[in-house]
Amino acid sequence: MSSPPPPSSPSCGPRPKAFFERELGRRQGLGPALRVAQRSAGGTGSVVWDAALVLARFLEKKEEEEEEEAAVGLGSPRLSLRRAAVLELGAGTGLVGLMAACLGANVTVTDLEEVQDLLKMNIENNQHLITGSIQAKHILYLKPCGDIMENKEVT
Repeated sequence: MSSPPPPSSPSCGPRPKAFFERELGRRQGLGPALRVAQRSAGGTGSVVWDAALVLARFLEKKEEEEEEEAAVGLGSPRLSLRRAAVLELGAGTGLVGLMAACLGANVTVTDLEEVQDLLKMNIENNQHLITGSIQAKHILYLKPCGDIMENKEVT
Protein backbone atom coordinates (compact mmCIF):
# COMPACT_ATOMS: atom_id res chain seq x y z
CA MET A 1 0.00 0.00 0.00
CA SER A 2 1.49 3.33 -0.99
CA SER A 3 1.30 6.39 1.21
CA PRO A 4 -0.07 9.72 -0.06
CA PRO A 5 2.48 12.14 -1.50
CA PRO A 6 3.93 14.71 0.91
CA PRO A 7 2.19 18.12 0.96
CA SER A 8 5.01 19.75 -0.99
CA SER A 9 4.68 17.26 -3.85
CA PRO A 10 3.49 18.77 -7.18
CA SER A 11 0.94 15.96 -7.54
CA CYS A 12 -1.04 17.40 -4.61
CA GLY A 13 -1.74 20.61 -6.49
CA PRO A 14 -1.30 24.11 -5.12
CA ARG A 15 -1.46 24.60 -1.39
CA PRO A 16 -4.14 26.94 -0.12
CA LYS A 17 -2.87 30.44 0.51
CA ALA A 18 -2.59 31.42 4.15
CA PHE A 19 -4.28 34.74 3.33
CA PHE A 20 -6.72 36.01 0.76
CA GLU A 21 -7.88 39.56 0.14
CA ARG A 22 -11.26 41.27 0.35
CA GLU A 23 -11.67 44.57 -1.47
CA LEU A 24 -14.13 47.27 -0.44
CA GLY A 25 -14.49 49.88 -3.19
CA ARG A 26 -15.02 53.44 -2.02
CA ARG A 27 -18.09 55.51 -2.90
CA GLN A 28 -18.08 57.99 -5.82
CA GLY A 29 -14.46 58.96 -6.05
CA LEU A 30 -13.68 58.96 -2.33
CA GLY A 31 -10.44 57.21 -3.04
CA PRO A 32 -8.96 53.83 -3.85
CA ALA A 33 -10.49 50.66 -2.45
CA LEU A 34 -9.63 49.34 0.99
CA ARG A 35 -7.91 45.96 0.72
CA VAL A 36 -8.24 43.72 3.75
CA ALA A 37 -6.40 40.43 4.18
CA GLN A 38 -8.25 37.49 5.69
CA ARG A 39 -7.01 34.10 6.79
CA SER A 40 -8.07 31.03 4.88
CA ALA A 41 -8.52 29.24 8.22
CA GLY A 42 -8.94 30.46 11.76
CA GLY A 43 -11.39 31.86 14.26
CA THR A 44 -13.97 34.59 14.05
CA GLY A 45 -11.35 37.36 13.93
CA SER A 46 -9.77 35.95 10.79
CA VAL A 47 -12.43 36.92 8.23
CA VAL A 48 -14.40 39.99 7.17
CA TRP A 49 -17.96 39.59 8.40
CA ASP A 50 -20.90 40.87 6.36
CA ALA A 51 -21.85 43.12 9.29
CA ALA A 52 -18.44 44.83 9.04
CA LEU A 53 -19.04 45.52 5.35
CA VAL A 54 -22.47 46.99 6.09
CA LEU A 55 -21.19 49.19 8.95
CA ALA A 56 -18.20 50.41 6.91
CA ARG A 57 -20.53 51.39 4.05
CA PHE A 58 -22.90 53.10 6.51
CA LEU A 59 -20.07 55.20 8.00
CA GLU A 60 -18.90 56.24 4.54
CA LYS A 61 -22.43 57.10 3.37
CA LYS A 62 -23.23 59.14 6.52
CA GLU A 63 -19.98 61.06 6.21
CA GLU A 64 -20.77 61.88 2.58
CA GLU A 65 -24.31 63.02 3.49
CA GLU A 66 -22.98 65.20 6.33
CA GLU A 67 -20.50 66.88 3.99
CA GLU A 68 -23.21 67.53 1.39
CA GLU A 69 -25.53 69.09 4.01
CA ALA A 70 -22.75 71.29 5.36
CA ALA A 71 -21.81 72.38 1.82
CA VAL A 72 -25.31 73.70 1.12
CA GLY A 73 -25.64 75.35 4.54
CA LEU A 74 -27.96 72.87 6.22
CA GLY A 75 -26.01 72.96 9.45
CA SER A 76 -22.86 71.55 10.91
CA PRO A 77 -22.01 67.86 10.70
CA ARG A 78 -23.66 65.79 13.43
CA LEU A 79 -21.98 62.43 12.88
CA SER A 80 -18.69 63.50 11.36
CA LEU A 81 -15.82 61.16 12.14
CA ARG A 82 -13.21 63.80 11.43
CA ARG A 83 -11.00 64.06 14.54
CA ALA A 84 -13.36 61.78 16.53
CA ALA A 85 -11.81 59.30 18.97
CA VAL A 86 -13.02 55.80 18.08
CA LEU A 87 -12.47 52.56 20.01
CA GLU A 88 -13.37 49.31 18.28
CA LEU A 89 -13.58 46.19 20.43
CA GLY A 90 -13.16 42.85 18.69
CA ALA A 91 -11.94 44.44 15.46
CA GLY A 92 -10.88 41.19 13.78
CA THR A 93 -9.51 42.16 10.37
CA GLY A 94 -9.97 45.85 11.23
CA LEU A 95 -12.23 46.82 8.31
CA VAL A 96 -14.61 49.09 10.26
CA GLY A 97 -11.76 50.82 12.09
CA LEU A 98 -9.88 51.28 8.83
CA MET A 99 -12.90 52.90 7.22
CA ALA A 100 -13.31 55.26 10.20
CA ALA A 101 -9.60 56.18 9.98
CA CYS A 102 -9.99 56.79 6.22
CA LEU A 103 -12.79 59.21 7.10
CA GLY A 104 -10.54 61.16 9.49
CA ALA A 105 -11.12 59.46 12.86
CA ASN A 106 -8.38 58.66 15.36
CA VAL A 107 -9.00 54.96 15.87
CA THR A 108 -7.81 52.32 18.30
CA VAL A 109 -8.71 48.81 17.12
CA THR A 110 -8.50 46.03 19.67
CA ASP A 111 -8.67 42.27 19.62
CA LEU A 112 -7.02 39.19 21.07
CA GLU A 113 -3.30 38.51 20.67
CA GLU A 114 -3.83 35.87 17.97
CA VAL A 115 -5.21 38.38 15.44
CA GLN A 116 -2.78 41.23 16.09
CA ASP A 117 -0.56 40.28 13.14
CA LEU A 118 -3.55 40.37 10.78
CA LEU A 119 -4.77 43.70 12.18
CA LYS A 120 -1.33 45.29 11.88
CA MET A 121 -0.84 43.92 8.35
CA ASN A 122 -4.17 45.42 7.23
CA ILE A 123 -3.31 48.77 8.80
CA GLU A 124 0.06 48.82 7.08
CA ASN A 125 -1.39 47.79 3.70
CA ASN A 126 -3.97 50.63 3.80
CA GLN A 127 -1.83 53.33 5.46
CA HIS A 128 -1.83 55.41 2.26
CA LEU A 129 -5.65 55.83 2.54
CA ILE A 130 -5.81 56.94 6.18
CA THR A 131 -6.55 60.61 6.84
CA GLY A 132 -6.93 60.24 10.61
CA SER A 133 -4.88 57.74 12.59
CA ILE A 134 -5.14 54.09 13.58
CA GLN A 135 -3.36 51.83 16.01
CA ALA A 136 -3.88 48.21 17.02
CA LYS A 137 -3.78 47.03 20.62
CA HIS A 138 -4.28 43.63 22.13
CA ILE A 139 -6.84 43.30 24.87
CA LEU A 140 -7.76 40.51 27.23
CA TYR A 141 -11.48 40.70 27.69
CA LEU A 142 -12.89 40.40 31.22
CA LYS A 143 -9.66 41.77 32.74
CA PRO A 144 -9.09 45.42 33.70
CA CYS A 145 -7.15 47.08 30.88
CA GLY A 146 -6.51 50.60 32.17
CA ASP A 147 -6.21 53.34 29.60
CA ILE A 148 -6.49 51.66 26.20
CA MET A 149 -6.75 54.87 24.20
CA GLU A 150 -3.90 57.37 24.13
CA ASN A 151 -6.13 60.33 23.28
CA LYS A 152 -8.27 61.02 26.35
CA GLU A 153 -10.31 63.74 24.67
CA VAL A 154 -13.73 62.48 23.61
CA THR A 155 -15.63 64.28 20.88
